[in-house]
Amino acid sequence: MSEFQELIKKFDKCRDYVRDFYIYGFKSRNDFTGKSTRTYDDERRRIVDWLGEIVCEDISDATSEKNLSLQISANLLGTNPLYKVWQTKSFTDNDAILYFHLLELAEDKHTVDELTDELGERFGLIFDSQIVRRKCKELAEEGIFLEIKEGRALYYVRNITFNEMLQDNEELKNLYDDPERLFDAICFFHLWYSFGFAGYTIMENENVSNDIFRVKHSFPSFCLDDEVLYRIMEGIRIGAKMKLITAPNLKRDLESENVGIPIKIFFSSRTGRRFVVIYDADRYKRFSAIRLDQVKDVTIIKPDKDQPAYDIEKIRGSLDKNLGYMWNVSFSSDIRGSHYQKVEMKLHIDERREKYIINRIHKEGKTGTLTKIADNTYMYEIVVFDAREMMPWLRTFIGRIEDIRFFFVDQEMEKLKEVPKLRDTFIYDIEKLYRMYDI
Repeated sequence: MSEFQELIKKFDKCRDYVRDFYIYGFKSRNDFTGKSTRTYDDERRRIVDWLGEIVCEDISDATSEKNLSLQISANLLGTNPLYKVWQTKSFTDNDAILYFHLLELAEDKHTVDELTDELGERFGLIFDSQIVRRKCKELAEEGIFLEIKEGRALYYVRNITFNEMLQDNEELKNLYDDPERLFDAICFFHLWYSFGFAGYTIMENENVSNDIFRVKHSFPSFCLDDEVLYRIMEGIRIGAKMKLITAPNLKRDLESENVGIPIKIFFSSRTGRRFVVIYDADRYKRFSAIRLDQVKDVTIIKPDKDQPAYDIEKIRGSLDKNLGYMWNVSFSSDIRGSHYQKVEMKLHIDERREKYIINRIHKEGKTGTLTKIADNTYMYEIVVFDAREMMPWLRTFIGRIEDIRFFFVDQEMEKLKEVPKLRDTFIYDIEKLYRMYDI
């Protein structure tokens, strides 16, 4: 029987474990269907070991079962406690030995054979050159080593450290002499921006704590997707076609494959969700948006030798034109008809007492227009790809809506026909509300 290990080899499992208890959480042993009770116990022990200070155990009054969850009050935190999950990678004795000794040897550039010989001569360590090569390649992928190709020879040398970067760069040298200003910026960065774990690592190494900044609307769990985001950003940088394996709730049995060119990252300030917009340049010639928290794996597809390069600037220009018709992230609707849908909402607004409603529509209504058609009566109109994305926002005007209609329109924005299905959906929501409150 294998022994319990707190550290694990692949970060994908970390994402699964934390999501099981935090995002899809509050689970007891009986909720873990498809997994053994030992798997539940191991996952539970890992979560407690990694994130003990925010782990909460509740005993259900109805079933007397013990439920495990993570409780984070984000506006009171000076850091993101889920960054600790990034420090859970397992390592072997050889990993630790080679890491420190290779760092010392790689002050100057060396080939793999030279490093292997130096390990034996200076430290009495005998390693196969293939093991040293794999470790050097791994350190290069992590950015700790630099690869330098000279002719047919490949050399490795240690990358500069954070402090060395500050000393060597004239524009940053004053921050090395007065680091407090830099640390304040890092404290702010690590709380809010993507890849905040980099700032967290610097703060740990420099023994700096964040006593200044707090984020009111923070989304701690999305740091778990930063590795996926980094790989997609690399694809955006080089304009490469990529294959993304996705699954709702990261369930392996519901995986699907998405192939396209990543163009842009969308970030929701309301939910914290991040989306990648990809363009299918080969088959459907269209855009789609994919949630990063549902991406299990990302790989770059090498182009065929005879395949012409994609015109990325043209694709980005096409995306910019599409953005005006997006309410959230949908580029199409599953309701068959025209590619465009128009919403016409007639509102009763007391101009003297409810001017804030008019201001709100101007602020939140995106590309829509608000036209006064009579005293205290206004018409809001907008053309979007998928009107159903607007439903939550439209519902906030219930009580002021005199009429609401949905239409298909063509590319010249001329009405084609009404879409009663969308109106019925809106009316059904109101009727359901009536039934709930016995109105």
